[in-house]
Amino acid sequence: MRRNEMRMILIVGCVATALTVPAAAATCESLASLTLPDTTITFARPIGAGEFTPPAARGGRGPGAAFKALPAFCRVAATLKPTGDSDIKIEVWMPASGWNG
Repeated sequence: MRRNEMRMILIVGCVATALTVPAAAATCESLASLTLPDTTITFARPIGAGEFTPPAARGGRGPGAAFKALPAFCRVAATLKPTGDSDIKIEVWMPASGWNG
């Protein structure tokens, strides 16, 4: 089990690094074609400032007001499959500007 945990940490680290390094020179949308081992990028989309709408919570109310103050960001989702029986979903939000990537 410990070996799988270390492998997962390594894969997530690689994904995070790969997503941040090309972001300086690439557009958000181009990250969708990024090729990483055991990883499928399911989407990469720019989200404008204050435009993110979270899914509604139970009871039909979502925390919408809290997200209206968000600056623009690049929203990237991926599925990691480091082993045959794994199906790990991740999502990374990277600032569209003003960061040190």
